[in-house]
Amino acid sequence: MKTDLPHSFLPQRARPNRTSRRGLPAFVAAALAGACLLAAAPAGAVDVPIPNGDFSSATNVGTIGGGLIGGSGSDVAIGSSGPWTGSYYGALGLLAPPELSIAQGEGATIGGLLGINVLGLINNGGFFSQTLPVGYEVGKRYTIRARVSVAGVLDLGVLGSGNVGLALRANGTTLASTKTAPPQLITLGTIGVNEYEVTLRHDVIAPVDGNIDVQLLGTPSGLLTASLLAAATYTHVWLDAGAINPVAGSVVAVDGATQSATVGQPFPQPLTVKVTDADGDPVPNVAVQFDAPASGAGAVLSASTVLTGANGVASATATANTVSGGYTISVSVTGVDTPATFSLINTAAEPVAIDAVGPQDAQSTDVATMFAEPLVAKVSDEFGNPVEGAAVTFATPSAGASATLSASEATTDANGLVSVTAMANALPGSYVATASLAGVAEPIEFDLTNTLPGGTTIDQGGGGRQTGEVNSAFRCALEVAVARPDGSPYSGLQVRFEAPATGASSTLSDGTHTGTSLTVVTAPDGKARVQAIANEIEGDYEVIAELVGADGLPPVTFALRNVGSLIHADGFDSPCTPFQ
Repeated sequence: MKTDLPHSFLPQRARPNRTSRRGLPAFVAAALAGACLLAAAPAGAVDVPIPNGDFSSATNVGTIGGGLIGGSGSDVAIGSSGPWTGSYYGALGLLAPPELSIAQGEGATIGGLLGINVLGLINNGGFFSQTLPVGYEVGKRYTIRARVSVAGVLDLGVLGSGNVGLALRANGTTLASTKTAPPQLITLGTIGVNEYEVTLRHDVIAPVDGNIDVQLLGTPSGLLTASLLAAATYTHVWLDAGAINPVAGSVVAVDGATQSATVGQPFPQPLTVKVTDADGDPVPNVAVQFDAPASGAGAVLSASTVLTGANGVASATATANTVSGGYTISVSVTGVDTPATFSLINTAAEPVAIDAVGPQDAQSTDVATMFAEPLVAKVSDEFGNPVEGAAVTFATPSAGASATLSASEATTDANGLVSVTAMANALPGSYVATASLAGVAEPIEFDLTNTLPGGTTIDQGGGGRQTGEVNSAFRCALEVAVARPDGSPYSGLQVRFEAPATGASSTLSDGTHTGTSLTVVTAPDGKARVQAIANEIEGDYEVIAELVGADGLPPVTFALRNVGSLIHADGFDSPCTPFQ
C-alpha cells in the first residue's frame, strides 16, 4: 500500500557509523538533510504490495516478547495468520527482550528497549518482518518507506545506531539497512510532532537468492540515553520498485500547461514537465529542451535547457514578449518522439492609442442615404497590439449636415477593431464624425459629406399666387415638390420657407410649429407644405422656399397679397391644394 505524504519537511541523511553521527553539529546535519532531497527514492515507482502494510488486518493483532530476562524468539507469529512476524532477544541474566505488539489500525510497536553498561554496551532488541511472495529483479531500485512515531526526537544519531530503522533482506541476509547504508540511500523527514518518514533505497545490480524480506527494526547498539528511544511505532509501510537507470520514454506537462499573461509580464506558473520511463518511473538528470516561437507572439524563457531532478521534473519560467496572441511552447527530450506542449496566450496591455482604419479619403453620399463604408477604428496598446473589449465612443454634429450612426458606443473585437455605419441626414454639406477612447486625448476624425444628386429639382407645387384677407388663412397651401434626377419624389429633404419679417407678411404653419421662417421635411410624395396666415398689414409680398444646403438651386417664390376685404382672389382659376 502506498500513501501520499506531505513533503514540507527537510529530509535528513544517516551517516555510516554511530560515532560520527552523534557528534554532528546541527548545521552539518541540516546540510546533509538538504543534499538528501536529491537522493531520495524516485516518486511514482511501481508499488510492490506489502500485505497488511497499514496494519488494518484483525488477524495480525497481538503481542509477543517481553517476559523473562534473556528470552528470545525468531519469526514468532503475531495474531492468527500474520503476515507480520516478530523476532526479539534479551541479554542472559541482564535484560528482558522488548515487547512487539500490533494493534489493529494503529501500527506495530517495539517497546521496552533497554541498554546497560557492564564492561561494555549491552542491549536487547527486536524487529518485525515478513517475506514477500516475489523476488528481487536485477536492474531495479527498491525503496522501502514507513512512518515512525516515537515518544521523543528521532534524529540522525538514533537512526544510525539501529535503535529505529528499516532493512531489506533475502534468505536471512541483510542487503540494506538504515544502520549501515551510505548517506545517499537514506532519508529522514518530519511529518508532524514526533512523527517521521524514514526511507531506505537499495539497487539490485546482481541476482539475489531468495524473495524480498522487509524488516522494521529496533536493535540499538548503544546505551538507552537521551539520544536513544525506548519505543517506536511503525505505520504505513510500503515498497516501490523502479529502474536504476531509467530511460526517458515520455515527457508531459504537469503544471502551467494552459495560461495567459499580459505582454511584457511573467506568466503566473512555471512551465513544468515530468520525464518518465516506460514503467512510469521518473527519469533524473535528463536534459529537457524548452523551445518558444522565433517570431510573433512568444515568450522569453528563464532557460532553454534544464536537467530533470530526482523526481524527473524540470521547469522553466516564461515572460510574455511584446506581441499579443496565442502560441505553443514545445518541450522535448532526446529519444522521446512526442514533445510536451504548453498553450500560452499573451494578452494586450492597457489601450493607449486609437487609429482610423479603412478608406483614408473623405466619404460622401447622397443626403438621406447610407455611406458606403463603415467608420472603423482600431485600439492598440503601447506595443501596437490590438486591444479587445475597449469602449469607443462615436459622435456626429448635433446640428446641420450630419449623419445618424448605428451606435454611439461600441467595443473592440479580438482584432482591436470597432465599427459603426452612418446614414446621411437630409442636409447637404461636409462635417466630421469622431471616434474617441477614454484616456486618449485626441479623438480620430472621419471626413464626411452629404451631397445632393445632380439634376435634383425643386418646383412650385401649388399656391403660387394668392390673395387673402388680413388676419386670415390663405385658401391654398404653399407647396413645393422636390424630385430626384429620374423624376421620382425625393423625400426626407429639408425645405425652408421664409416670409418677410416686416410689413405685409404672413405667419407660416406646418400644423405644429409657426413663424415667419419655417423648415419642413419633404413627405414620401416629395412635397413640403405650409399654411400662410395673412397678418394685419395690407400689401403685396413674396414667400420664398429653398432647399436647405442646395446652394446651386434657385428658390421657389410665392406671390401673396393681403387685402382688407376679400372681394375676389387671383389664381382661383388655377388648381391648388388647401392645407390639411
